[in-house]
Amino acid sequence: MKKEHFFFFLTILILSACRRDFQPKPRGYFRINLPEHEYQVFDSTNCPFTFKIPVYSEIQPDYERNAEPWWINLVFPSLGATLHISYKSIKNDSSLFKAIEDCHKLTYKHIAKAEDIIENEITNNQGASGMLYELNGETASGMNFYVTDSAHHFLRGALYFNAKTVPDSLAPALRFLKQDVNTLIASLRWR
Repeated sequence: MKKEHFFFFLTILILSACRRDFQPKPRGYFRINLPEHEYQVFDSTNCPFTFKIPVYSEIQPDYERNAEPWWINLVFPSLGATLHISYKSIKNDSSLFKAIEDCHKLTYKHIAKAEDIIENEITNNQGASGMLYELNGETASGMNFYVTDSAHHFLRGALYFNAKTVPDSLAPALRFLKQDVNTLIASLRWR
């Protein structure tokens, strides 16, 4: 009798588990709560440049082994992103050419994973000009740029996320941070 009850309950369990309307759930991504764009001026004593940064970001010095003076990181803790900013003083045309070439090489190191690299020329009202690179695909960096006055100053930036690079999940944060990078470039002033 116990064997019959066991097989009866086993049959009921198996039949109730076999539903025909089963659909696997797609993978989900965390919801990103984006703050309102609001800016403050970054103006450090003796710094050769100044620009506007978002109030929801933090400036940290770059402690990398090869870091030079005025290399900083603009950290976005709520978005898990960092904009690495490096500054070089330009002494002559060859140092300017080398700085631009280095930026170009560092950007195009991502070509193996990039679906597309879009180059946009940029200028601001202070006479600074340069190039903004938008990298699409599963690249480590979503955006790179350089800005220079072609005589004395050169500033390079590279945006990295502290997460696996899944373009669909990072797209909202990347679009959001693009406005912050554009504001930084537009407000850049040399000293």
